[in-house]
Amino acid sequence: MPYVARAANGAIAAVFPREAPDAREHLAANAPELETFLQSRLDAMAAPREHLEATDHDMARLLEDLVDVLLGKGVLAWQDFAPQAQRKLLFRKDLRWHLQRRAADDAKRL
Repeated sequence: MPYVARAANGAIAAVFPREAPDAREHLAANAPELETFLQSRLDAMAAPREHLEATDHDMARLLEDLVDVLLGKGVLAWQDFAPQAQRKLLFRKDLRWHLQRRAADDAKRL
């Protein structure tokens, strides 16, 4: 049973699960106006989430490169990583090596 607070223009500004000082108006859970408001909030949240997810790959690569640099400079030791983390890093490094090798082989064939 949602309660809504309204903006000065009458549009829904916020939704609460129970009555609140600024939200005394009760709406049916399936009220079209409420559904429109909730969908607009979901849509507004989706864009930043999509941008964040789109950069995950680049961020993972950056962190892998950072780990390599810190290991190379002796700032970190391989043993500083938990065995699970070591396996994940080695697995990704191995995958990248195979992909680079395949790309080099493909380039030679052209």
